[in-house]
Amino acid sequence: MLTSGRRRGGKAGTGLSAWSVRLTLGRLTAALEMAVAERKIGWNPARYVKPPEHTPRQRATWTKTEVRTFLAVADADRLAACWRLGRPVHPEWYTDEFHRVSDRAKVRRIRLHESRHTTCSLMEGGHVPASIIAAWAGHYSAAFTMATYVHANPEDLAAGRDALAAIYGTEEAR
Repeated sequence: MLTSGRRRGGKAGTGLSAWSVRLTLGRLTAALEMAVAERKIGWNPARYVKPPEHTPRQRATWTKTEVRTFLAVADADRLAACWRLGRPVHPEWYTDEFHRVSDRAKVRRIRLHESRHTTCSLMEGGHVPASIIAAWAGHYSAAFTMATYVHANPEDLAAGRDALAAIYGTEEAR
C-alpha cells in the first residue's frame, strides 16, 4: 500500500500515506477480530502486522491567516448552503464543500480531518489547557491529544529560537 496503493483517481504508483495505511490496517484488523469472535476464522493475521511509522511532517495544517481566510469565505457561503438544512447530506458533501470553500478562499487544500489538527494546535498555541483540548476533540486522554493532534508550526519554532536567543543573550540562536 505504501509503494503501489493509490487513492481513488490518484496517480498510479505513487503509494498511499502512512496515515492511510494505518487507517486501513486498523479497519481490517477490527473486521478480522469480528470474524474470529464469530468463529469464522481461527486467528487474526492482521494483528501481527506492524503499522508504518508516521511523523508530524505528514500532517498538513493551515496557518492562522489561512484559517481566518477560510472562515471568512465559509461565513459568506453559509447562507447559500442553508437550502440543504433539513435534508440528509451524503458524507462526501462535507469534503466537497470544504474543498470548494478552500478553493474560493485561495488557500491550499488539506484533508477535512486535518482541520481537527489545526484547531487543536491553535488552541494549544492560545494556552488552552490540554484537558480542555482533549475534551473538545472527544478524547479521554490529554496525552493522546497532545501527541497526535497538536503540532509545532514554523511560528512556534521561531518563538522557541527567539526564547533561546534571549536566554543566551544572542540575536539569533541558529
